[in-house]
Amino acid sequence: MFVICPEHAAMFREHGWTKQRLRDYMFEAVRKTAGELRRGETTPLVHQSDPAAEIGKWSSPAAIVLLVAGGEAGRYSAVLGPCTGMGYQIVSREVPSR
Repeated sequence: MFVICPEHAAMFREHGWTKQRLRDYMFEAVRKTAGELRRGETTPLVHQSDPAAEIGKWSSPAAIVLLVAGGEAGRYSAVLGPCTGMGYQIVSREVPSR
């Protein structure tokens, strides 16, 4: 889950980026070869792949969870784990503003 601060979200919007465009970009950009991932990765996909094969972080752009949250404390966004590939399910609820 990627928590994007309001300032970063505003920068994306100002440049015409939607959440879907960001998901698509991240899906294509975050890849490593199986050989690189074998140093710390334990999934069967990585071990069964050719060392030169590129492996993506997610199964699809839809698997990337993005949300905008936070205040005006500065440009700070965060990644929260664990990832969905570990069998966890992300649950969210809207918190009404006061």
